[in-house]
Amino acid sequence: MTRAYALLAMLIATPLAGCTSSPEIEEIVDDILGCMDENAENYAENATAELLGDCIYLVSMEAFMTAMTEQMEIDEMLDIIPQAGYSMSITMSE
Repeated sequence: MTRAYALLAMLIATPLAGCTSSPEIEEIVDDILGCMDENAENYAENATAELLGDCIYLVSMEAFMTAMTEQMEIDEMLDIIPQAGYSMSITMSE
C-alpha cells in the first residue's frame, strides 16, 4: 500500500514541477537576443541580451589576407578566439 501512495504522490506532484512565478524567469523570457555592439555589422537596436559570438565584424581585404597568411596553431587560435574561423565575400562593381 505504501508504494501505491508514493506513486500517487509522484503523479500529483509531477505536473507541478518547474512551476514558478519568479521575476527572474520573466526577465529571461523578456530578453531580446541580438548583437548589442554598435560597431558590429549586425547591430540590433532593440537587443537586450547578447550571446557569446553573436556580433559580426567586417575587416578589410588586407587584414583578412594577413590573418590567412599568419601561421598559428589551431590550439593557439582557439585560446584567443573560441569560435575561430574566417569568412570571405567579394563584391565586384564595374
